[in-house]
Amino acid sequence: MLKKILEKTIKTMTKAISKKPLALNDYVPFKKHYIAKKIISFAIVLLVALITVSIRVVYPKVINLFKEPVAVINSKEMSDFTGEKIRLLDKKGGSVIYDGEIKDGTITGKGILYAPNGIKMYEGEFSSNEYNGAGVLYYSDGTVKYKGDFKDNLYEGQGQEFDAVNNLIYEGGFSKDKYNGEGTLYRNKEILGKGTFKEGKFMTGIGKTYNNDGVLIYDGNFKDGLKEGEGKEYDKKGMVIYEGNFSNDKYDGLGTFYSRNEENSEDKKETDESNTDVQVDANLTEQELEDKSFDIAKPKDIYEGEFVKGEYSGNGIIYDFNKDGEKQKVYEGMFKDSQYSGKGRLYDDNANLIYNGEFQLGKYEGTGLLYNSNNIKIYKGEFINGLYDGKGQEFDGTNGALIYEGEFTSNKHNGNGKLYDAATGKLIFEGIFVNNNYTNESKSKGVKK
Repeated sequence: MLKKILEKTIKTMTKAISKKPLALNDYVPFKKHYIAKKIISFAIVLLVALITVSIRVVYPKVINLFKEPVAVINSKEMSDFTGEKIRLLDKKGGSVIYDGEIKDGTITGKGILYAPNGIKMYEGEFSSNEYNGAGVLYYSDGTVKYKGDFKDNLYEGQGQEFDAVNNLIYEGGFSKDKYNGEGTLYRNKEILGKGTFKEGKFMTGIGKTYNNDGVLIYDGNFKDGLKEGEGKEYDKKGMVIYEGNFSNDKYDGLGTFYSRNEENSEDKKETDESNTDVQVDANLTEQELEDKSFDIAKPKDIYEGEFVKGEYSGNGIIYDFNKDGEKQKVYEGMFKDSQYSGKGRLYDDNANLIYNGEFQLGKYEGTGLLYNSNNIKIYKGEFINGLYDGKGQEFDGTNGALIYEGEFTSNKHNGNGKLYDAATGKLIFEGIFVNNNYTNESKSKGVKK
């Protein structure tokens, strides 16, 4: 309308001033010149018209360049809007809940989402009313919670996750809000795990795990979410209970296990309980020997050697500590399923050798030599289930002299045998024995048992 009025006015004025004024009164003197009054009138009218147009048209457009459009969320104004800048208010028309781009009535493009209290909730890219693209998500107090890529409101792609006090807790790949791909997990500003993640779980690489009390319980390598390769395992007090090789989440290969206390033994799933049999005392009387088996002492304190699927298996050494705190051997030799099995050597509390021979299922089995605490040999021969059984030689525990040679059953002289005098070494009896007794006096040498 203003355009038409302006065009008509200009046309009329142009026609009016097209005729040259002839009278002197039609001019206004200006210095050495005269200006036609018609021209001055035309200029004044044109200036007024321009000012009017500026006020009615140009000024509002200029103002709108600096004034952001406002609409209520989900209103008709919003649905009809497309542009780079708009402020969306809550349904009550009060608080600003969004400031940014809209396309075809949906939040699409760059923008900022606010909580009702005015704190930023999200800043970044949107598509179809959802977080899509690069953005920053905030905690309710305005602290950064996540910074990185989004897809359909979920963490997707590369990003960084922070705790409530702005400590970085993870950086790397994400998929559907979970750690996925290559990444690094942090705890108290230290690397907790660095490697490959899948569905939020650390899969492969070097990492650490903690219990619910925040105590470190494992530090080492992982593969497919399980302990694999070199690592250290700790008890709930933070003490090392195992260091060495792992396979499929179990001790496997060379390693060292520390049995510091009963709790610690439970951490090993009580694999040592099978070796709790009674140790033989070489100075026992014959009657006491009848009632005792030559079982071995429970392994304790430290094991160094080979493991298979979490059990002592292969060559290994068990150590104890003496009263002076010095490490000393308890057993060295072969193991199977955490029991002494195969050839081995057993020691007493003073590090004296008490048995050298074969074991099976934690007991003396096969051939071996038995010694007392004075390192005097008291038996040499065959064992079954921890007892003298088969052919063997029995020796005096004081001077080591041979006192019996022959057959045994369950720690007793049974079968063919020879009995000797410990002091002189002379043969006392040769013949058949039954439960340590002999009756064939035809072979007696003057002494009847």
